[in-house]
Amino acid sequence: MHILFDEQVFLLQRRGGISRYFVELIRTFILNPDLQIEPVLNFDTTSNEFLLSLSLEFGLGINPSSSRKLTNIARSTKKNVFSFPKVDLVHHTFYSKIFWHSSFKGPRVTTHYDMIPETFHETRLGINPHLSKHWYFKNVNHIFSISQSAKHDLMRIWPDVDTPITVTHLGKRDVSKRNLQRVQGHIIFVGARSGYKDAETLIRAFGQLPQQLRIKLEFLGGDKFTEFEKDLIASLGIEKCTTQRNVTDLELVEAYSKAHLFVFPSHYEGFGLPALEALQLGCRSILANTPALKEIAGKCADYFEPGNVNQLTKLILDSLTDGVEFNPYVESGICRAGNFSWLATAKETASVYQTLI
Repeated sequence: MHILFDEQVFLLQRRGGISRYFVELIRTFILNPDLQIEPVLNFDTTSNEFLLSLSLEFGLGINPSSSRKLTNIARSTKKNVFSFPKVDLVHHTFYSKIFWHSSFKGPRVTTHYDMIPETFHETRLGINPHLSKHWYFKNVNHIFSISQSAKHDLMRIWPDVDTPITVTHLGKRDVSKRNLQRVQGHIIFVGARSGYKDAETLIRAFGQLPQQLRIKLEFLGGDKFTEFEKDLIASLGIEKCTTQRNVTDLELVEAYSKAHLFVFPSHYEGFGLPALEALQLGCRSILANTPALKEIAGKCADYFEPGNVNQLTKLILDSLTDGVEFNPYVESGICRAGNFSWLATAKETASVYQTLI
């Protein structure tokens, strides 16, 4: 089966969870020819780091783009998208109508990630292809949802969408656990920090810890601290022990492997990949009590009510006073993470393709 993955997300993201999902899916199809899926990518330049790495790995002929994002989008929409051998199905990677390509008459699918723009209206800023998401969901033949929680939210908010939905969880990357010594008091946060991600709650909770327990709070990814964050950190007197750095995939694995504690205070996730990564690498975790995060981690983490600084402070305090060697969830968490694999995701996805074709 020849499956076209359109270029939308690879034009929109340099890095990001959605583009990683598609790259891992494509990689798994390439590595498992028995699934009988031949991915088709009808473009030859991108700024997406994950796809560029995949192209280098398998010789896909996709090269780095030096153009601006909007220039790439405009160029892409002008070309004849179906100037390639016949494809059996189109998998739309995002929700802009300009990538619908009405000349294609075969089956179409798309993936549902979350209902963030519909839940947090402040995220609807600028050019937002999410605004055509409802239209996409009504017009494709099938929807993949990355969690039961995300599927439930879709059906609750848009009950008129009657397109069939299949849940295909995200998978974990195959990594070897780093044999690194965990560092007492080292707390990490991974990813974007603003808005519903609520890094502010973690900063305030860390600031409430006794002075002797404020060892290190490290933010990985998400770019440099904003002026608001700098002022907040300074007002709490934690400048010397609160840092931010962008990391490679290998450095992120090392961070999970060394940290005493991973904290994820996000008020909403479609899936919550950092929580799965922490489980996989045996890092004790404190997560916001939200449906998607509980779906991923189950009983293998501690939970606090989103935004509750005092409750988070107490959980952090308990974990730090337990000592770095005490992690009641490590074995069960690693075992649970084993239930999430890209091969399982690819098999479930290929099965739906086959049914539609």
